[in-house]
Amino acid sequence: MDNRRIPIGESIAFGWRTAIDNIWSWIVVVLVGGLLGWIPVVGALIEAGFIRIALKVYDGEKPEVGDLFSQVSKWLRFFFATILYGLMVLGGLILCVIPGIYWGIKYFFFAYYIVEKDMGIMESLRASGELTYESKFDLFLLWIVLGLINIAGALCFLVGLFVTIPLTLMATVFIYRGLEGDISPAEIERTAEVIIEKQAPSGD
Repeated sequence: MDNRRIPIGESIAFGWRTAIDNIWSWIVVVLVGGLLGWIPVVGALIEAGFIRIALKVYDGEKPEVGDLFSQVSKWLRFFFATILYGLMVLGGLILCVIPGIYWGIKYFFFAYYIVEKDMGIMESLRASGELTYESKFDLFLLWIVLGLINIAGALCFLVGLFVTIPLTLMATVFIYRGLEGDISPAEIERTAEVIIEKQAPSGD
């Protein structure tokens, strides 16, 4: 039963604040990633790089363009895991739509486990299934909200995507780390405040 609530509002607020605090670095990262991500062979590497960057920013570090290419050693595994994930979601959507949405949410965090914990393909999918076991409905609501935010960003002559893409990445990693740590929404919010304070420019 999905009874573990996640702080949707706090995750979006965290995504907004960390995106704005690092906006110039994010603009460069999103621009380079967007230009290269259209190349099929490079796309999976760039996607893994974005996740690595989001994890770094969560840990109080600044995003760098070089991090987009930091997951070369995991590229092939990430690539095939992404294909398998996509086929599962597509198959579920063809079957009856709802299974596709369900599997899409259940296995979504496989990429984070490959990037952060260097897991294998099936191991990462199992870990994601366990992580999202009690939170699928809230995650579904979060994806809807983030999807609408990115649509709004695209409608702003695509310029808004320089904010909404990092916002989405940071809101997602915020939830991932919170679920991974098995902490309450209140504790997640306090953690977010600490991270924001670390990233704030000093007055010196």
